[in-house]
Amino acid sequence: MATLSQTQTSLNTPTQSNIPEIMTTEFNNHLDTQLTSLSSAFYTQMRQSNQYLNTVLTTPNTDTTYDDHVNQLQTHMTQKVYPLLAHIKNLQQNYENNSATSQSNFMQSKLLWESTGTSANIDQRI
Repeated sequence: MATLSQTQTSLNTPTQSNIPEIMTTEFNNHLDTQLTSLSSAFYTQMRQSNQYLNTVLTTPNTDTTYDDHVNQLQTHMTQKVYPLLAHIKNLQQNYENNSATSQSNFMQSKLLWESTGTSANIDQRI
């Protein structure tokens, strides 16, 4: 039966069978981290936009502050929300553009690792 230290060592040491899994996990973790961060920021900014919109909708358009509320909403959307949407779109395009290359690099590394039984330049990550 394996001891705790042997189990931890085996989990942290790349082997021929777990390198593709490690590389895929790192790629997914990086993408998940970016998406989580963007999702959180987008949610926060949309809540603020919703508050501005509610203020606009509940203010009579004859009120002197109506234009100020509309401008506040428009400014917030332009400065906070639209840049986040652009960043999300760029992330998606970057992922799609690099997906084929990443898959090719991944398969080459996997095949090299399996054929040699040694490290296939693990530093060249997806």
